[in-house]
This record gives sequence, C-alpha cells and structure tokens, in this order.
Amino acid sequence: MASIPCALIVLLICLSQDHMGVQGKTPTVFSSEGGNATLPCRKVVPPDCSSTEWIYTGSKAIGEVFTNGKISYTAVTHRAKGLSLGSDCSLHITDVTTEDVGLYTCNQEQVYLSVLQVSASPSETEMETNSNVTLNCVLHTPDNWDGIDKTKGVSMSWADETKKDLKIIENCETKTPPPCSITRTEELRGPNSVYTHTCQLTAGGQVQTSVSHTIKVKG
Repeated sequence: MASIPCALIVLLICLSQDHMGVQGKTPTVFSSEGGNATLPCRKVVPPDCSSTEWIYTGSKAIGEVFTNGKISYTAVTHRAKGLSLGSDCSLHITDVTTEDVGLYTCNQEQVYLSVLQVSASPSETEMETNSNVTLNCVLHTPDNWDGIDKTKGVSMSWADETKKDLKIIENCETKTPPPCSITRTEELRGPNSVYTHTCQLTAGGQVQTSVSHTIKVKG
C-alpha cells in the first residue's frame, strides 16, 4: 500500500478544521414596542408545519410556543394572544412588548428578537408652552446577544419631522452596557405646535426599525 506524504496529511487536516469552524451569526429580528415581528424558520420540515417546534428562551422563562400543531402561551405568560404561525412556519408576533425579547428556536435553528422602546418624561402627550420634555429611546436585547457583526455595528439616532438627525450614537452595543439607550431633551415652544421625534435603529448598514413620539403644545 502506497504511503501518503505527511505534508499532505497535515494539509487535509487543516482544510477539514477550517471548514468545520465556519459558522454564521445568529440572525436578529428588530421590532418596535407596539409593532409586529415575523421570526423566520430556517429549518422547515416538509411537507408542512405540523412537525414544527418553536421554543422561546427569555430572561424569565423558557418553553414551547408552538408544538404539535398548536400555539402555546405557557412560556410567554405575559401574553394571552398575538402569536400565529405563517404558511412558511415563521412565527408572527403582534403588538410586540419588551417582554417578547429573547432567543427563539425553530427546529434547532435560532433567531433573536430585539425591541426598540421610546418613553417620555413627563409622559403627557399635551404640554404647556416652554415646557421641557426628555425622550429616552432604549434597545432591549436578549441576554448574551451576539447577533450583529461588530464591524458594522448598531447605531441609534433621534430625528425631527424633516428626518434630520438631531443626535446619534454609534456602535452602541460595544460602547454602552445593555440596554443601549439614547436621550434627547426638547424645549416645547408654541402655541399650537406639534413636535414629532423619531428614534431610528440602524444595524448592519440598514435601517431596521423606528419609533415616533408626538407631543402637542397647548394653545
């Protein structure tokens, strides 16, 4: 039997190890509080979704949300409705809340859900002239989240009605501890003016989601 040169054996081992070590990032779906989210199932078992299993892993609970052809709310006790399965076995979530943030697994394939939330202090939507309001935009991410290419980063920005950036924070997933947030304080001048500010999230070089907050100045 002919012997195989040692150099060739080493080369074959190295090629095998490199191939096995190539792994993609776990994808992330971004949504906003009160919005909708569709989580794709990347491992559909033919011919339909009857054998599909969705598992939710959050900071407070873990369990099945779809199994044996039925939606289950056991693991998502904050919900009584709002979950459904698409024809492609994707998981649809309506009226998203920050409690929906987590890691979702469909037939052993994982996807993260992160949620953008805006709050105001004071919280009134109608205020007196010359009042100050502070807007806070927070990106809620799952525990141990690593679903974004760090070289592309995640950016958050405040924009006014003209879509002009008023304030921006870049690479917030590495520069600030979670959850990442960006604030803006505005003096309301009127009367009879309406102020709308939008918090926009950019990840992987593309706009992913946004949330708007509107305040009316009393006349």
